[in-house]
Order: sequence, then structure tokens, then C-alpha cells
Amino acid sequence: MTTIAFDRQAIFRGVDTLDYTDKLNLLSYIMKDLIKSGSKTKHHLSELRGLGKELWQNIDIDGYIQNERASWD
Repeated sequence: MTTIAFDRQAIFRGVDTLDYTDKLNLLSYIMKDLIKSGSKTKHHLSELRGLGKELWQNIDIDGYIQNERASWD
């Protein structure tokens, strides 16, 4: 990821000088760019492997399942 330093206040002042239509066009451009860049991030279910395993370390899984099934009745 590239970080670019910019002067927010200067940008806001520049946006303030735009008319309504130009502000909408700018907003539209930014939204399309965000959607396009966000769609590149794909995740796989396998990334969740091992997540929360420390929660189950000291638990008898078979006993837990039996207790849960018994609570259904």
C-alpha cells in the first residue's frame, strides 16, 4: 500500500470551491474507485483455519457435543 502525504485542509478548501454538480461528480469518482479497489480483496474460507482454537484447547469436544445434543430435548 502506498501512503501519500496530503494537506486535508487544502483539499477541503478546493472541494468547497466546486459547484454542486462538480461535487457530485467527484463523489461519484471516489465511490467508483473505492468499489473497484475493494473488489480486488478476495478471501478464502481456509483463512479461518485455526481461528479461536485456543478457546477449545482444554475442552472435551465429544462431551461438549453430547451436552449440547442433550439440551435439545
